[in-house]
Amino acid sequence: MSSNDRDEYEYSPERVEQSGHGAVDWIVESMKRGTLARIIGNAAGMIIVVLAVAGYVTYTQFRIDVPAKNIAVLTKKVGTDLENGQEVAPDENHKGLQLTVLTEGRHFYNPYLWDWEVYPMVEIPQEKMGVRVRLYGDDLPYGHFVAMDESQKGIVKDVLKPGRYAINALTID
Repeated sequence: MSSNDRDEYEYSPERVEQSGHGAVDWIVESMKRGTLARIIGNAAGMIIVVLAVAGYVTYTQFRIDVPAKNIAVLTKKVGTDLENGQEVAPDENHKGLQLTVLTEGRHFYNPYLWDWEVYPMVEIPQEKMGVRVRLYGDDLPYGHFVAMDESQKGIVKDVLKPGRYAINALTID
């Protein structure tokens, strides 16, 4: 196709006014020549490439692989600030160390909003018991050393039996 032939098929408002035909006629003519089909095909190809790149970036950057017998401890980077005296975020709307943990498997979290560390699960061997010490919550009343409810720091009265537990070891010693 020579350059004169290409010029003949290009859209220009002046040519449309001179010919007396509208833009719709130019689109119809372009479709007959396959020009519009090539434009649509190129746009669809670009969209597919962009979606493939976005999927790859999401899969590689947002993925948390937690191996067997491990947990991931989450720390939120953005959100409502903790009040003085709070060591752990009370919910996912607050910044800081989260109580909930991710168990083994594949999880997806935005690395700009979240940070995470992978730790081994707490494992209590056979013929042993585990004692938990809660490192967050309200201080115990004077003279008490066992936490009586979930909102208090201190030794938890229930013991762990032999087995593996998905416990956030940063908040429970």
